[in-house]
Formats: sequence, C-alpha cells, structure tokens
Amino acid sequence: MVVTTTGIGFSLSALGLAFCGVRFLGAFQKIGSMRPGNKIGILLSAYFLSTALQHAVFGIGSLFFAEDPATLHTVLVFGNVLLAIATLIGVYAASYILFPSFSPWIAVCAVSVLGGAVV
Repeated sequence: MVVTTTGIGFSLSALGLAFCGVRFLGAFQKIGSMRPGNKIGILLSAYFLSTALQHAVFGIGSLFFAEDPATLHTVLVFGNVLLAIATLIGVYAASYILFPSFSPWIAVCAVSVLGGAVV
C-alpha cells in the first residue's frame, strides 16, 4: 500500500467536514431554526456532509488504490459525481440564502448541465 499525501489530506479533510456538518445540524436544532419553512440548517449540513463524503471517497481511493490505475479511475469518476452533487447542494443553498425572492432552480439546472458535462 502506497501512502500518499493526497489520501491523507482528503481523509483528514473529510473528518473535519463531517464534524462541521454534524455540529451545524446540532446548532440549528438547538436554536430552533429547524422549522419546516426554514431549510438553511439542513442545507448547510447537507452541503458539509456531501462534501465530506466526496473527500472520503477521494481519500480512501488514493490511499488504497494508488497502484491500481483502473480502480483509481473508477474512484475518480465516482468522486466527481459526488462532487457534482455537492456542488448542486451548495448552489441551491447559496441561491436560497442570498436570493430568497428568486427561484434557486434556475441556477441548479444550469450547474447540473455543467456538472453532467464535466463528469
């Protein structure tokens, strides 16, 4: 097994982002902002957790499959699909928070087309 700095970095980043996502969810539940009409806490937590999952896939993939090019390519494609999903959550959250009078689905559709093209 080859230990790469990329694998270590992504794995540590995944742990930190997962911790932040859980803490955001707990903080928003504690202050009572988890009402059905207010999605900010759920969106921020989902963004952190989805990014943590994407970093975990890249970290584990580069730690355990650095010497197997075929599996590393599969990890790269799967990680990029997760990155596109995390980006969609982030774009939806940013649109929802910054521009509450506009529909966030326009930006989400534009980014999903771009994400599909990139993947």
